[in-house]
Amino acid sequence: MVVEKPGSEERGGDYLEMERMARPAVIQRALLLLCAFAFVQLIATVVHSSIIDGFTGFAGSDTEIAPFIQRIDQIDPASPVAIAGLRAGDRIDLRAMTPNDRMDWIHFLRVGTRYHAPIFRSGHRAFLDVYMDRNIADDPWWQALRGQFYLKFLGICVMLALIAFMVYKRPESTDVALLSSALLLTALGVDFGEFGSWDFRNGAITVAGFVVSPFLLYGGAALLATYAIRFGKPPSRTRRTLTYIAYAIAFSCAAFQSFGYVGFWFGFLDPYVQSGFISSLVWFCQFAPYVVPPLCALLAIRASRGAERSHIAWAAGAMAILYVAPLLGYGAAAIGRVDLSYWLFNTMFPITAACLTYSLLGHRLLDVGFALNRAAVFAVVSIVVLGSFSLAEWALGGWLNSASKSTNVVVSALLALGLGLAIHPIHALVDRLIDTIFFRKRHEAEQALRTFATEAAFITDPAIVIDRAVATLRSHTDCTFAEILLNDRAGSYGGIDENDPALVTLRASRTLVKLRGVDSAISGEYCFPMSAGGRLVGALVVGPKRFGESFAPDERDAIAQMAHGVGVALALLGATGKARGDAREVSLAGS
Repeated sequence: MVVEKPGSEERGGDYLEMERMARPAVIQRALLLLCAFAFVQLIATVVHSSIIDGFTGFAGSDTEIAPFIQRIDQIDPASPVAIAGLRAGDRIDLRAMTPNDRMDWIHFLRVGTRYHAPIFRSGHRAFLDVYMDRNIADDPWWQALRGQFYLKFLGICVMLALIAFMVYKRPESTDVALLSSALLLTALGVDFGEFGSWDFRNGAITVAGFVVSPFLLYGGAALLATYAIRFGKPPSRTRRTLTYIAYAIAFSCAAFQSFGYVGFWFGFLDPYVQSGFISSLVWFCQFAPYVVPPLCALLAIRASRGAERSHIAWAAGAMAILYVAPLLGYGAAAIGRVDLSYWLFNTMFPITAACLTYSLLGHRLLDVGFALNRAAVFAVVSIVVLGSFSLAEWALGGWLNSASKSTNVVVSALLALGLGLAIHPIHALVDRLIDTIFFRKRHEAEQALRTFATEAAFITDPAIVIDRAVATLRSHTDCTFAEILLNDRAGSYGGIDENDPALVTLRASRTLVKLRGVDSAISGEYCFPMSAGGRLVGALVVGPKRFGESFAPDERDAIAQMAHGVGVALALLGATGKARGDAREVSLAGS
């Protein structure tokens, strides 16, 4: 027996609507909190590795020739381990170490820590006391890679900022949530993988970071497959199957790697051994999760058309860098090119951040172009003006020092006046430059709408006018649908009663109506008036965009101009009747 709350029958629809509206806000807050956590943890890692004596490099090379048996192949005579007595050819019994020492020895040797290393040398077993007293900053290999690591951290910071901006700007978009979650999981996976570089003095925390890291990294890669399947609908059976396979591989590989870290900590499984079945399985788990998701993206690009193909190509292309680079990095490490492997792993984040920035600005993946355009123009103009002022002061500094006080005042005033007068042309030049680089396609689309507004009056068939108008809108605005409601001179517009609130507003104000929040029978995003000769010939309705972004102000102006041009053309042709999407019934007045 179900007991309903009083009034639930009448208010049930309101509850469902409130719940539906609350979900994007919850997802938005969760993603923004995760971004903040990742950013703070990343900055703390950079500060820790730069200032605190965290760990030291091994300064040599080694090979695990059997489970828990490490052979020292080469060693730097000046390194702390060599000073303690370790020699090339020694074999380390990792299982005989404590879990903390074993985890540190295979990853990072902590500065200020004394290790008891059980070794085999010439058939004899001995223990060496190894005291680490040198920071990693002193090691040559760290000096060579420092710039790469900081570049990686900078790229992740920019990527986190982009994620936060996308989530804040479009909280209701499922595509934004998927794209942001995939990138955020990857960034968090790297963050947790960096736990090993922290001076926790407790290997269990390092193990916890390593256990969580593959689930985040591989889960982020699998989300690319989910993001891709939303394009080129309906997805084929092959694409759906590959999406399931991507998640199965991600989970199984992450589970095996996490189990391997736990096994190494407790001493019953060694995932670091470089030969045998376990080694092959480790290599498979490092490669496999990054293979299927990019393939899903390629199939989505192939199945998509028009603007949808551009969206998936640029968004998935930027994300795929994070998943193709590890494949190349592991391949480089397998053939002994460790330097190339480090370079690939460290530069994939700044490259991804740069590609995402260009995609957001230049290819309208989200409605962020206008805000970022204004910010970019302001920043560049400020840099140019302040830089010019500073450069002029520096160039005239020697002469002004020897000049009188009045001369200094006059020259400074003239310089400030000149820069003030130059602000407007500098602003216009920078605005045109940024528009040309990032917003060329947006302006080309707007121009296409305005061009059709003029050309419509020269078409002699009203049906062709309507067909081309709808096709032009769908092609150049990326709206989900477009329809024209014509006045049938019998009290309705395209089957909608002429007293509909949206139509009444159109007749009264002759300006566009935002349909969200209006109690109208017309469905869509905006309704534009089609006027001619002082009367409302019809209404041009556009639906929301495919990927959730809003119509920019200049884009709405272009559509309004097109609606007026089409309205005039149809009025000249005497067109009446009904035109809703593809179900079109148009006639000429008096025919």
